[in-house]
Amino acid sequence: MKRETEHDRSKRMHQRVLFDDVAELYDATRAGYPSEVVDEVFRVAELGDGSRILEIGCGTGQLTVDLARRGVELTAIDIGASMVAATRKKVSATNVVVEQCAFEDLEARSGTFACVVSATAFHWIDPDLAWSKSAELLQAEGWIAILATAERYDDPFGASFREQWIRYSSDGGAWSTAPEPSLVETIASTGLFHDAITSTHRSRRSITPDELVRLEATRATTLSYDPNTRARFFDDMRALLEGVRMVPLTQETTVTMARVR
Repeated sequence: MKRETEHDRSKRMHQRVLFDDVAELYDATRAGYPSEVVDEVFRVAELGDGSRILEIGCGTGQLTVDLARRGVELTAIDIGASMVAATRKKVSATNVVVEQCAFEDLEARSGTFACVVSATAFHWIDPDLAWSKSAELLQAEGWIAILATAERYDDPFGASFREQWIRYSSDGGAWSTAPEPSLVETIASTGLFHDAITSTHRSRRSITPDELVRLEATRATTLSYDPNTRARFFDDMRALLEGVRMVPLTQETTVTMARVR
């Protein structure tokens, strides 16, 4: 498993708290998680009424709502106060506890949960304990489920926008030519879980240029730009979108699961 440098750690710690300042915009623009993906998690992990689940990084509750209505005993945590407040407005069932808490600081007994779930948030956890603490909190035969969703914009806008991201990248776009190890490989390297399984769900939709700009304003990278850089970035994006009425895209949602050893 790749070790985190001090630079990477500082960047992660800074960026992971930025979403809380745009919680309302995040909730309005970010896609949720298809029910069939959640169905898969429940089927593979054999979850049902009363199963105890921990959701790490619940955000504004986009996944929490679907988990809660399935009758599980759910603990949902997030580091952001505004995110937690948004989730509590959506979910008030007695089977759900929503807490403002970083996963690193969560206090829970070993073997508490049948499943640890995290949707587009697990990468913000300290990698020195993310996997080990998850494994410790799982019951025997328990599962970890990592969900992620991303927008894949159609060309020609998609290709042009990717080039813009590279131009603004502090590392010259090294991320585009040297991809990180896959999640399956990372899980295998921990030695804490059985072989991971992964699947991908894709759906098509279109959004307006204004919706796209609002969505991209919720990214950790754009949120971390200084005001001048942020203004230039969005000016360049609007120039790419000039004359465009709708932007077609593929919404790609992946789920990767592994059973604890």
